[in-house]
Amino acid sequence: MGYATLPETYQSNPTDDGVVFLSATVPGSHVQGYNLGGTLVHEVGHWVGLYHTFQGGCYGQGDYVDDTPAEAYAAYECTDRDTCSAPGADPIRMCSFFRCSSISNRIINLDNFMDYTDDTCLTDFTPGQRVRALDQLNTYRMV
Repeated sequence: MGYATLPETYQSNPTDDGVVFLSATVPGSHVQGYNLGGTLVHEVGHWVGLYHTFQGGCYGQGDYVDDTPAEAYAAYECTDRDTCSAPGADPIRMCSFFRCSSISNRIINLDNFMDYTDDTCLTDFTPGQRVRALDQLNTYRMV
């Protein structure tokens, strides 16, 4: 439904820099589950240097952000799930745009713009993602 260039590719190929998204994903369009604008926010997330929350699966560096829990694969529905071998469900976070509060000390990626859940679930970036995005912008895109 879209794609974007990452900040580290700008210097080597500035003419291809940008964000592309399916126009049918804008608010009021017909792509059921993905018609509230979340695709554009997700792709801009890539443009500012964010990776998917499921990047790298359960092991390794993942998305290079400490406060997004590891998950084995993308979420496509707004349901609690357990994809990695650590005890319990994948952590859960309840957030509104830019404000999060823990529920039972669990955090979840279902509301994270960098996962694939339906637009109705997408509400936030984590504080760590905000820090990474600013760092990536300052490193690669600021002149």
